[in-house]
Amino acid sequence: MKEFKQEPLLKQVSRKLKDLSEPELQKIDEWIDKTQKEKHDIMMDKFMYEFGIAIGLDRPYGLSLVKKRKTSSPRQKKPN
Repeated sequence: MKEFKQEPLLKQVSRKLKDLSEPELQKIDEWIDKTQKEKHDIMMDKFMYEFGIAIGLDRPYGLSLVKKRKTSSPRQKKPN
């Protein structure tokens, strides 16, 4: 790859973009979209994994948001 020594990188990139044809610009745009989608997918996968751990999906038993109490019926009396 060429080194950009004499002018700031932004100016050289801008000049090169002006010289590109429409199909070349479209290919660049598609590549940028693909790269951004890949990064988004990776970030989303990481978030969902961490979220799953945070809510306990990595545990083998079912998730219960309300603690159930064991209650005995009024007819049953405990022997003394």
